[in-house]
Amino acid sequence: MAQDPGHRYTAFEPQIPDIPSVVEFVSTTSFWEAARPWLSRRGIELYEKPPQENPAKFRRTWWTPSVSTPASLPFARCVIDAPNTQKVFDYMIKLACGQDSVGRDVMLKLVDKNSPEYSIFQCLMQQQDLCTDPSTFPCVLPPLAILDTPHQYSIVTMPTWGSPFYIEEFQTMREVLHFMKCLLQGLVFLHANRIAHRDIFEYNVVVNCYRLDRDMDRLSEDLVDHRRRPDVLYALMDYDQSIYLPQVTSLEHCRRPAQEAWAGADMYRPDDRFTAEQALKFLNDSAMDVPQDALEAPLELGMEYGAMFDSEVYWSRLPPGLRASWTDYRAPPLPRSFWILNWLIQIPIFRRVIVPGRRFLGI
Repeated sequence: MAQDPGHRYTAFEPQIPDIPSVVEFVSTTSFWEAARPWLSRRGIELYEKPPQENPAKFRRTWWTPSVSTPASLPFARCVIDAPNTQKVFDYMIKLACGQDSVGRDVMLKLVDKNSPEYSIFQCLMQQQDLCTDPSTFPCVLPPLAILDTPHQYSIVTMPTWGSPFYIEEFQTMREVLHFMKCLLQGLVFLHANRIAHRDIFEYNVVVNCYRLDRDMDRLSEDLVDHRRRPDVLYALMDYDQSIYLPQVTSLEHCRRPAQEAWAGADMYRPDDRFTAEQALKFLNDSAMDVPQDALEAPLELGMEYGAMFDSEVYWSRLPPGLRASWTDYRAPPLPRSFWILNWLIQIPIFRRVIVPGRRFLGI
């Protein structure tokens, strides 16, 4: 499905509509309906829209198909109940759903040609051979094709994977460790290719299992079994807020503008001193010492947000001996000046002084 670089647009082929800006685009089925013939010419058949859809309204819904063609990596396992009834599926902004010429489910995303995201997808396209073998799969959802339009945007096609899923539904330590390993493998791969993701959270992590009817409640039930399978995989996706560092930039000493610290979600921002590569090695080495019965012991997980602001929340729950043996891996406490600046920066008049001042001083 790779884009043909020699393709020439002519007046005799279907046209695709232009849009003012990908960033400000509000996705509607009316846009995708206009794009349907252009995509069909390139081997992509969009899902059908519900017959009662009002094109004048900003709706983003499709009928899910009744069949899907099974496929190996990088495609995911599709759960199809029999009989499978069609369901109206509400998709996200800038995304559409379809199937390729052999009936495999794909997602389509609008990408600005001048954006870092476009360059990132081009980089990932060059390494598609890694994505077909489970032993080399980089735990990053790969593009299948970059369909360049005659306008300032392209349409990137990707295999459909399952999302969202919920971490608190993991049932054993083995499942949690495998999830952590996949995320770190994805980060190591991205960093090796000079890509900083910067927006890791649940909705940007997918699993290689999805339901054709897109029923999220039933997907949770299916994942109970899927997580026990030896072929379960998780992958990072979505590069809206990512950056692609040039070769002349040092990955170790790169400093970005202060305002970029607010980019992305806070959930998975690390406070420790590990790089992704170091963290993956540490995880693999540590997991070797975990007894088999502990790996299969049932867990009951819950979400807490206090540790995002104070690492003492989870360190304080370790037994004293274990806490002492891990003290070398603990990030040093934040200085009092951090909390003072963090409080002052919430006040607009101080923010207008502190942010440019720190940028000027390089601190």
